[in-house]
Amino acid sequence: MAINVLSNRLSVASDATGLSHVAINAAFLLEIKDIHVELWGSLQEIRSMCRAVDQATHWQFRLVMAFEELRDLFAMHFALEEGFGYFENPAFIDLDISRRANELRSDHKALYCEICEICEWIDEARFQGQLSAKRSSVSLRFESFLDQFRIHESREQELIYDSFCNDLGTGD
Repeated sequence: MAINVLSNRLSVASDATGLSHVAINAAFLLEIKDIHVELWGSLQEIRSMCRAVDQATHWQFRLVMAFEELRDLFAMHFALEEGFGYFENPAFIDLDISRRANELRSDHKALYCEICEICEWIDEARFQGQLSAKRSSVSLRFESFLDQFRIHESREQELIYDSFCNDLGTGD
């Protein structure tokens, strides 16, 4: 019975489906999350800017610049995660971990595209002189993005935990 359970969970990476399997380096992935304080600080700064009632002459420019910096930080964050935290075709895989890792890795593209679209939308609104009127929409769209990112991060944290448990033999 134990062999059946194990064979359902672990497989040689080259199976008949032709799909590439993904595993994670849980330690690197966790470290990337812990050390990227600029990203977390930038998220907090933009959140504060969206909530503030500051109507200084340069607030629109500062907001656009803050979003563009955030976009660049996300590009670096996702590149680090995908370069060091995820890897394809491991010798042995946990099929559940692989499926979840594939899903989470594909989230990176969607999240990055969303932050890019927000940046373009805000810059265009500023260029057209409509950013002040769209301030509440900016805040709502950013909070929606943050919610998506939080869900993604939570799922990645669960994956890291499960991967650690499997590696240590406590994932039964």
